[in-house]
Amino acid sequence: LTSITIPSTVTSIGSYAFAGTQLASVTMPSGLVSIDQGAFSNARLTSISLGASLTTIGQSAFAGNSGLSSYSVTGNPNFSTVDDVLFNGNGTTLIAYPPGASRTYSIPSGVTTIGAGAFAGTSVQSVTIPSTVTSIGTQAFSGASSLTSITIPASVTTIGPEAFRESGLTSFTIPSTVTSLGYGVFFFARQLATVVWEPGLSSVPSNLFWNSGLTSINIPSTVTSIEGFAFADTPLTSVTMPSGLVSIGQNAFSNARLTSISLGASLLSLIHISEPTRLLSI
Repeated sequence: LTSITIPSTVTSIGSYAFAGTQLASVTMPSGLVSIDQGAFSNARLTSISLGASLTTIGQSAFAGNSGLSSYSVTGNPNFSTVDDVLFNGNGTTLIAYPPGASRTYSIPSGVTTIGAGAFAGTSVQSVTIPSTVTSIGTQAFSGASSLTSITIPASVTTIGPEAFRESGLTSFTIPSTVTSLGYGVFFFARQLATVVWEPGLSSVPSNLFWNSGLTSINIPSTVTSIEGFAFADTPLTSVTMPSGLVSIGQNAFSNARLTSISLGASLLSLIHISEPTRLLSI
């Protein structure tokens, strides 16, 4: 399928309806109300115009369209564009960055939320986040393989699940202001070797660094629990445990490259933390 005119009676487009097609041209009906998750992902669209009736756009609806360099909104108070980037009506949530847009981008001041999948699958290399942003959504930068570094301002309190999954990050700092960190944030970020983690959070979420490139880490002094698979399948050779650590979840360090580990006096629960063939001493 390379082109389509969607019938005027259609009000919603379901999840992944046109995903992975050769679709380069689409005419939307004027009464369209919702476009669901991934509906046009990994197609070949070069432009998209969103009509006045649209109220909902699902996560990563247009991700992976490498020729799409801009979004257009006509007479719709629910959405807006600034420099071809799609936002909600009042400009506080960044909904979608065009996959084919410039590789350097500064998010406007006043934006508070980077939405789910906002930069997913884009070729962006550098993003400047303003101090007004407080939340980074689920899979916000997932698959942004050209993104090698990013600075998270102290205003950010929430980083959603898989936010930087399969990104090109080589280093990252988790600020002390982050109070909510989702699972699998750095899952399969294979270039990620260095993480500075400031004290604040009490738990290392499940799958946090699973299959990443992490080689060493100092776990913050505030952490009391490490959840399952948090560091699994990494090249991790060195880890500094906090003295107040109480529990280590299932397979937290399985298939890493640790040769020794020191467990403190506070530890109460330990479930299969590493492959025994690699861990030589405890």
